[in-house]
Amino acid sequence: MSEPLFGSVDSRSNPLETLLGILTAVTRYDLALGLIPVAIVASVVTSTVTGLGLEQSLVPVALVGVFVIADACYLNPPIDTDDS
Repeated sequence: MSEPLFGSVDSRSNPLETLLGILTAVTRYDLALGLIPVAIVASVVTSTVTGLGLEQSLVPVALVGVFVIADACYLNPPIDTDDS
């Protein structure tokens, strides 16, 4: 059985199975990298809705970014399992 290439459309595949396959391949570090842009967008939306200045709303985003990077790099770093 051969797998279709990523991004190619297979008329026999179920879209739900495709989505589940992608989501199960996501790692902790993918989520960490995705959290930072989501926090930035949330900050811009919040500053627009509440009328706060953009500078005040970016301070929490900077803290989120620092904590995410510290967690991904220092607290839970990637471990090389190759013993060569």
